Amino acid sequence: MTDLENNQIVEFKIEKFETKFSKINEQYPLIYVKGEDGDILTVRGFKWQVEALWKYETIYCEVYKDATNGKVWLKNKDSRHPYYEIDNTYKFKVVGEKIVTSSNNKNFNVLLLEGEDGDSYEVNLIYGQKYNALKSTFIQCKVTSITSYVRLSQIDSKDPFFVNFNEIVKDNNLEKKYYKLYFEKNSWSTGDDNQLIEQYYSQRSFWVFTFTNKVLLKKLQEHLSRRDFIQAVEVNNLIIIFEEWILNRGIISSFSDEDFKTSTKLKTKTQLENAYSLKSVLEVLCNNPFNLFEDATLFSSKKNFLERFYYLIFYSSIELISYSAFIERLKEVIENIDDTKPNDLYYAKKILSVIKNKKKVFISDNEREYFRLTSSKDPTVEFSEKEIKYLMYSYGELLLCHKINLRENVNILCGQILKLFTKVTSEISQKEKLLFNSYMFFETYKDHLLNIPFEYDSMLRINHTILSEYVKSKNYQNEHWDELEDIYTEAATFSVQLTQRNKSGYEVKYKGMIGFLPTHNIEDNILKKYQFEDCDFTISAKCISLSKPFNLFIVEQVSDINSRANYKYTKPLIVGNLYDAIITGVENFGIFLLTNAGEGLLHIKELFDKNDILDIARDKSILKKIFPKGQKIKVVLIDISSEKKVSFSFSKLKDIDPLYYHEFLEKATHDIIKDDYGKEEIETDTYFDIAQNEKAFCIEQYAMLQFDLDNKIKNFLIARQLYINTKNARSYLINIFTSYLEILLSIRTTIANRSLNNITNIKNEAKKIASSIDKKTIEVFPDSYKLIFFLDIVSLFNETSEDAQKTLFKYVQQYSSESANKDLKTVAKITLANNLLISESQEDAVFCLKNLRLIFDFLSNGILSLEETIEDKNEKDLKTEILSWRNRIQEEESETLEFKSTFFTPVLDEKLSARLQMLSNLPSSDSIKTEISKINGDLAKKAIIHSCFKSLAAFANSNGGTLLIGVNDNNIITGLEKEYKTLSKKDQNRDGYGKKFDALLRDYFGDSFSSLITRKYLKFEEGDVLIIQVQPSIHEVFLLKNDEGKNQEQLYIRNLSSSKELVGSELAKYVRNKHLKILYSSLESNINKVL
Repeated sequence: MTDLENNQIVEFKIEKFETKFSKINEQYPLIYVKGEDGDILTVRGFKWQVEALWKYETIYCEVYKDATNGKVWLKNKDSRHPYYEIDNTYKFKVVGEKIVTSSNNKNFNVLLLEGEDGDSYEVNLIYGQKYNALKSTFIQCKVTSITSYVRLSQIDSKDPFFVNFNEIVKDNNLEKKYYKLYFEKNSWSTGDDNQLIEQYYSQRSFWVFTFTNKVLLKKLQEHLSRRDFIQAVEVNNLIIIFEEWILNRGIISSFSDEDFKTSTKLKTKTQLENAYSLKSVLEVLCNNPFNLFEDATLFSSKKNFLERFYYLIFYSSIELISYSAFIERLKEVIENIDDTKPNDLYYAKKILSVIKNKKKVFISDNEREYFRLTSSKDPTVEFSEKEIKYLMYSYGELLLCHKINLRENVNILCGQILKLFTKVTSEISQKEKLLFNSYMFFETYKDHLLNIPFEYDSMLRINHTILSEYVKSKNYQNEHWDELEDIYTEAATFSVQLTQRNKSGYEVKYKGMIGFLPTHNIEDNILKKYQFEDCDFTISAKCISLSKPFNLFIVEQVSDINSRANYKYTKPLIVGNLYDAIITGVENFGIFLLTNAGEGLLHIKELFDKNDILDIARDKSILKKIFPKGQKIKVVLIDISSEKKVSFSFSKLKDIDPLYYHEFLEKATHDIIKDDYGKEEIETDTYFDIAQNEKAFCIEQYAMLQFDLDNKIKNFLIARQLYINTKNARSYLINIFTSYLEILLSIRTTIANRSLNNITNIKNEAKKIASSIDKKTIEVFPDSYKLIFFLDIVSLFNETSEDAQKTLFKYVQQYSSESANKDLKTVAKITLANNLLISESQEDAVFCLKNLRLIFDFLSNGILSLEETIEDKNEKDLKTEILSWRNRIQEEESETLEFKSTFFTPVLDEKLSARLQMLSNLPSSDSIKTEISKINGDLAKKAIIHSCFKSLAAFANSNGGTLLIGVNDNNIITGLEKEYKTLSKKDQNRDGYGKKFDALLRDYFGDSFSSLITRKYLKFEEGDVLIIQVQPSIHEVFLLKNDEGKNQEQLYIRNLSSSKELVGSELAKYVRNKHLKILYSSLESNINKVL
């Protein structure tokens, strides 16, 4: 036996048979065989391998050898049978039926059969078959394999619902265009395509479901993503035809699983309704893309009004839509919403999401946030056209939120819109009024719905009558506010209640008044690590800041052993209430949760409504990815047992919080299809987080308007407390800015005392602050250079050294050419003149104080501020982005990052240049020309292009990634300018370069690949860099040309920091794994529910 190889299949001669019994008293045959060296071995036989039936003298076995001791044992691998042969057909009698559960917890029916040998067998029941109709009859089955059991498949049982394509759609062109292509050799590439072909060739009617709900829906999505509405109409019409056939033909009635039958019928009807809604929208998008909302015919029918409106705004370009027409149509939508119907709420939420995202084309979130207030000296500023559109769509968002009673959204939107109006308000008093009212909406965001302070008549305006109701804070109206002021003045310790947690700290209450405890002011680690928003704790605290204009107080925790209890949740548990929960584990029977009410169980039957994603609740592997450990979810408390054990439900959210439930459901379904589950979620801000940051902004802007330095500093410090932990860069800048204001206070005191005795301390403090500044943190703020300038001015005042004079003279020269900074030039000239005079004579205190007063007047009247225009913001954003990418360029190439010096131009080092020179001196021949072309000719260019594109293909076939062109392998930015010059004269720019890139991209990938990439240029000091970001693709992405530019399909994946081509078995395995991922979801109609 020493010559036998491990895992080798060998034919052994049988010596004898014996009957044995297992530990569970199960009878089985044991067969003795003889090896080539005469050794006797045993192998367990199949039930038909007994001496009375087995007609063969040998048996085939697989050999297993122990590498340590050479011991050999055998595994039965004989596929012969006394009665049956593989691929032959036999007759079997139907004697029964049973339900079998698969490895992924899915149930299906099988027929129990009796063979001519009298033994028992099983075969799958096919669609359309009923056991009662087959009982005691004979069916023909084919033997497909023989292992420890005989596997059968029915061969002549015709599916009564099977039809050909042309029996449903009598159009040969459509059949050829959308159906027959899947049966042409090598034309399919996905698991859905293979499933369709397998079902059709085996004459199973279920091909209709696969074709309609997978193949056609995918094709529809492709056309819609490319805005190819004409082709989308054709595909959508096909979907309607097939969905109607499914409903009317009766195929659904053949399903044996009643739940599956009910859910399939419901989803087919829903899909059909969606297709009809989309049909009317697509017709408008094809015929009238510029005046969409003026077309009354589209909105004449009230049926599926919400769906049609959603599709229309989702697939249209918002820049082309008249905002006035949009508002009028939105009002019609609002009139048709029934907020008691989950489906209406679902589509209303989807419309909200689209408006929120699409309005960013006018003003991004950052631009909105960084609107800056004009000073009292500036004339009234008008909104730009883009800003007006942003306001109008925000107003539309507000109206829709109000209709479906999203009070938090309504109040926050009201505050944000009011805040935007400060941009076009010039008077300080009016700005303050808007800020106070804006603050009120943020402070009361979770209270009852307030009156909307806007009116619309072709243009959005503020209703100042309504505003007057909310000028005063709730704290201001509280009878205990004076008591709180005394506590602050006396620095007394008092007890406060913690009621809500966010990323930056806790909301606190004292006798009905609202304050804030920043995270950095918390002493107790238990409170620092608390993970839930809702809380109910009492602590000892001190009031460290107080803003009377906003009636806000800031506290810090005081270390107190008596208050450091276990911080138990003291609110009573109420069945039917919503709770935040963290997933701690997933088992077959349910999900374990941790809530602020304690630990509990979410049973698997309480996950989803049976009509939603039924199969998810049966597949633990998918379930664990949709509900990963550590994820936060909402749940409903449904039971408290006598042992105080709590049980929760997720499906009950469908009635209590339908928006959250449907949003979660949609994402879960989408992630299964896209294989996106298990990836890290981007943490989103809660309402509390948003309101807190907006309140900080209001206080900061109020501080900017104050002329009194003490008041200005006080309010800046409060804003800083709210920003900390959520906006570190802004908090850091405000901290430095506050230090600047404090220096101004010291200068003011020096001037008032008419003495320069303290000027040295002031200058040293300015130097200290300047040395501590992290310039990388603040340089993204356009005004940061003013801060550096101010600190230099203070540090250099009364300095007579040559270096000091050079620095000041440099400032004068620099700002002489900048009209926007003429005041800075004036300050530098005053300081320079002061220093030059005292360097030539004895220091004159009166003269110096006079100059110091002039400098102080300029600085304190607003030369340096945190004001920021949209242009400043764009400049800041660009600086931030360049800094971020410059840091990434210093990283090593990785699975998701690669650098290329050029896109199509050869770069010759010394070695290549020398070889090129040597080849050029040789006698010319075809081989020499080819070698030269590979170094610095056409073949070299094609190889470089191929190298770039194979990286893009590898990223798409892996986890996505970024390619930077214009950066070499040594992390040095080389720029694209040299490549620009190789193009035709009119194309020697970014646009020309982009046209060449797009043309080659289509040549190497086809038309569809461009949807997976985004590209942009960034201008560094060294030159332009093209940044191409690639999304991971659901399907395989093939490169259509090789490195010589010849047609050849190649598939690449990322392997660490390089791109690897897959061929042979590796390629087959990769393709198979791709297909298996896509097949996770068996509920076809959920594939494109987002449509």
